[in-house]
Amino acid sequence: MEGNHYTTQTIDLNRQLFPLPEPGQAMTIPLTREPYIASPLSFMHMNQTLEAMRTLTNTPFTPNAVVTTPPRGVDTTIARPISPPLSSDEKEKVIVVKGLLDELSAQLVESLGRQLPLHNAFFAGGCIRDLLRDTAPKDYDIFFSEKEDMTLVNEYFTANPANVERTSLGNWNLTVQTPGGPIICQFITCFYGPAKNMVGVFDYTVNSSYYVIASEEMFVHKDSFGKELIPLPKIARPLNALCRLEKFILRGYTIQPTSIVRIVEQIRGKPFTKEEIGEGTGWGVSG
Repeated sequence: MEGNHYTTQTIDLNRQLFPLPEPGQAMTIPLTREPYIASPLSFMHMNQTLEAMRTLTNTPFTPNAVVTTPPRGVDTTIARPISPPLSSDEKEKVIVVKGLLDELSAQLVESLGRQLPLHNAFFAGGCIRDLLRDTAPKDYDIFFSEKEDMTLVNEYFTANPANVERTSLGNWNLTVQTPGGPIICQFITCFYGPAKNMVGVFDYTVNSSYYVIASEEMFVHKDSFGKELIPLPKIARPLNALCRLEKFILRGYTIQPTSIVRIVEQIRGKPFTKEEIGEGTGWGVSG
């Protein structure tokens, strides 16, 4: 071990709050409702967050502003976040979690290794965060380093739809039977790139840990053990990061007002993707 580097609910913000525009009309964000974000974010109403977003972006969105893009490769000049050193207890916990991921990876390779390109796959995000906090993950996000691998995944699950479900963002949820019971592995086909670069464009440092299946390489950010949301400086989807706040706050996480401002500033000048708007189904984010 060297430092922290180891080699061994979908939320829908409903249409009343975020109504989609009719064709040819600009999108507006109404601020009449005040859904309150529970303590400890007692200083912030959601409408204040939206007001800040609208003011700082100064952008009325129209249907023509929606950008439809193919799966995007991560900017490989973006490095993974720098983490403070872990404590001895945290290092011991990482070893335990790594063992769990070793076992799950071995099972996936044994059952799907011939069909799926798992040699370039890695776990990242909330599943590692939850395991470190002794919480059962809602699902296990699996990313791929290469675009070609994602293409193979799409082709395989399209031809073999048993026990798999396509999500609204185009990812694949596969139910996997484990000794501890069934779990959901979500194969991500929206982004691709090396693990060390991918986590650099995630939303918050608490989610920026990863585990590479083939090499068993693991990186854990110290913030994954805590409850404060610290936004990363180059978030791929800052709008999603803002919308996901409600979910995190309800789980007991906290965020500083300055951190919210940093997210809003990243939204400025970025077009919303079709996935972020929800393709006519209402605004939503996953994870």
